[in-house]
Amino acid sequence: MAIADVEYKNGYYRIFDESNRKTIEKNEIHLGELKGFSSEYMVFYRNGYYSVYDEKFHKITEKNEIHLGKYKNIAGGNILFERNNYIGTYDEHLRKISERHV
Repeated sequence: MAIADVEYKNGYYRIFDESNRKTIEKNEIHLGELKGFSSEYMVFYRNGYYSVYDEKFHKITEKNEIHLGKYKNIAGGNILFERNNYIGTYDEHLRKISERHV
């Protein structure tokens, strides 16, 4: 199942599939703030940590913002963070793929 949309309503994040059916929901207390999503996973920020979840809200990984910087974007299978004038490209396990100076 691919993630088509993520909706926030009444304290819950809800995932919708490509048929616009709600597939699952989870309370924001456990997740934090949604920063972005792709068809494969979502990035949340909570208490100084970025966490990556799959379409069933299973946590893939999490990492402290000190190591990543500020969330910038998610595109396809890549998550971008900006830190110390560099844009870092990370995979869904928050392993660095590459970086460039800005």
